[in-house]
Amino acid sequence: MIDNSQQIENFLRKVRNDRHILERLNCTDKTYPFWLAAIERDCTNIDFVTEDMEFLYPGLCLAAVAANPGMLLSMWNQTYDCCMTAVANWNYTLKYVDADSLSVDEYNRICRMAVERDHEAIKYVDNDKFGGEFTDKFGGKFNEYIKQAKMLVYHDYDFAKFMRMIEEDGFNIVFVDRDAISEDDYLKLCFKAVEKDGKALRCVPEDLRSRRLCELALEPKHPFFMYLGSIEYCDSSALKYVPGNFLDREMIRHAFLAYDFTISNNHAIRYIPEEMLTKDIVMRSVRDVGSNIQYVPEHMRTEEVNMAAVGKSGTAIRFIKDPSQQVRDQAVKNCPQAMGFWEGMCESPYRPML
Repeated sequence: MIDNSQQIENFLRKVRNDRHILERLNCTDKTYPFWLAAIERDCTNIDFVTEDMEFLYPGLCLAAVAANPGMLLSMWNQTYDCCMTAVANWNYTLKYVDADSLSVDEYNRICRMAVERDHEAIKYVDNDKFGGEFTDKFGGKFNEYIKQAKMLVYHDYDFAKFMRMIEEDGFNIVFVDRDAISEDDYLKLCFKAVEKDGKALRCVPEDLRSRRLCELALEPKHPFFMYLGSIEYCDSSALKYVPGNFLDREMIRHAFLAYDFTISNNHAIRYIPEEMLTKDIVMRSVRDVGSNIQYVPEHMRTEEVNMAAVGKSGTAIRFIKDPSQQVRDQAVKNCPQAMGFWEGMCESPYRPML
């Protein structure tokens, strides 16, 4: 562990002042103690960690979420250990767990832990991903608990109470009994829910997911996490819940415009139908996150796209079949450890843990 404060300050100053050069220098294990000490001092320093440091990332993420579980929101690559640590420390962060980055079994274990500690955490569970049963006092599955919660907890709520509840957390829309209030009032609550949190679109009945509601879900939001201050955040996974008849080029353009001005989950390409992908979308995706090359169809993986991906992250080469010599050279230039990925290695051996 690095205990010299001046060494840490000098290290971080280099990151801030000359980050591009340092990205290449960071591809060695010897900088790990500096990063760990810096993140333990201020967990927001995790935002300086680049893709080419992915062999250091799991351990650094654990340190960041241990200090502040809310940091899960800014993780570009969520691992099971990282998600479990964050949710174990604060149930609320279950809403920011990327279910698609975990196996069904891993996601189930995290959800069970959260819901068994606090039943209302059920509102953050993606039922499309969750495949198990809860061992809570009600027993049964997801929909059964929601039904019981509506009857036992919120049965005497009126529109004003529901509105206050949703202003606190958009996901509370799952506890609103649609039949208990007028259709117009229920629709107002749905709009308020996705205005508060775009991913709450998942909790809105499909017959009410209008184009305007979907566009609202994709607009930047202000998370409550103090470290982000007034910076807006946009979660691309809201695209996953947009009905197919609305998921056109205009909707996708709307989403990408929102991401231009915010901190965002830049894996939007995962949720875009192949027939809707354009060269511009593909190039912007791999320039934002090199590993997004894995979501690009083979017929669109041109030399230009491959170069853009490894130009952002040398380790993205592991997703490229038979890379050209030019692509290999660029990957190694960004990250020397990338050489191992086309020599039969599936994962980097450089993963120092806490």
